[in-house]
Amino acid sequence: MNIYKVRVPGNIEHDIMQKLIRLVSKEKQMKIQKYKRKPDQYSALIGDILIRYLITTNFSKENKDIKYEYNEYGKPYVDELNNFHFNISHSESWVVGAIHEEEVGIDVEKVRPIDTTMIKNIFTEEEFNYLNSLNVEQQLEVFYELWTIKESFVKWIGKGLTIPLNSFVINKNTIFYGDMLSNEVYYKKFTIGKDYKLSCCASLDSFPESIIEIDFVDLCYYFIENKDFYLV
Repeated sequence: MNIYKVRVPGNIEHDIMQKLIRLVSKEKQMKIQKYKRKPDQYSALIGDILIRYLITTNFSKENKDIKYEYNEYGKPYVDELNNFHFNISHSESWVVGAIHEEEVGIDVEKVRPIDTTMIKNIFTEEEFNYLNSLNVEQQLEVFYELWTIKESFVKWIGKGLTIPLNSFVINKNTIFYGDMLSNEVYYKKFTIGKDYKLSCCASLDSFPESIIEIDFVDLCYYFIENKDFYLV
């Protein structure tokens, strides 16, 4: 398994954006253009081309041959690459992605003051009581650790928000889901700087020690210099 991060630039020049968007499918282009905020457009595009970069550099596959399929809950995969699984997430300044030979889920969140109305929608009573027992500084850190673990867990399962985040409990090394103790999933927590929490879930305990950073400029150069990568 490898985990990657790309810092989202504050601005992408129009001509560069037009070149990069030609790397993704027309369906993805339409989704990107529906975002009203430029940072959201940037993050969605970078997430897609990050995975395309990882596929073209790890497999003998051209960008034009990469076709995403989606399960019934919307989780993407590449049908022809049976041993390649991926997941992406983004929050503010960072896009992150994980690749693995088994199913994987990842989530990143920027640490900011807690919206208390969210707590009961995310956490079980046991977790809620635990959070309330902590001081304010600890509470903020643990809140985002638990939240990202939960998000990465439902993304690992591949059913998205059809699984309520307060329907399972995160303990130190295990996840209780319904009446079942899930022994099939492992998770690891990371931080990006002081302001971001990241968690990754997988069925194998093969997490890397650190996150690989890919510079946005290098990502652009890799694709833009090779016109064969363009789809349209």
